Amino acid sequence: MMDDFEIVTSDDPAVSRILTEARTAEDAGRTDDAIAMYRKAGDAGCTDATVHLAMMLMDSSDNGRKEAVALLRKACEAGNASAARRVTPQLRGTSATVMR
Repeated sequence: MMDDFEIVTSDDPAVSRILTEARTAEDAGRTDDAIAMYRKAGDAGCTDATVHLAMMLMDSSDNGRKEAVALLRKACEAGNASAARRVTPQLRGTSATVMR
């Protein structure tokens, strides 16, 4: 589980169910299932889930890091303050430093 990330919640009951499934999968070590569920919640408009997904992907691989930065930018553009704190665009927007 993400040690430094706040609990992801949603006012939408359907998204809340997805987030419950995601947390259960993550707590059980079923990372692939958790990633799929956080992605689904993010696609449903929960930008906190998108940020959590990005943080899970950050250390997975080079491709995971690239996707994580793209997800953080997307959440940031949607107004998510947590994403804005975690990604700082660098020179001409070509790279980013992720803050944990």
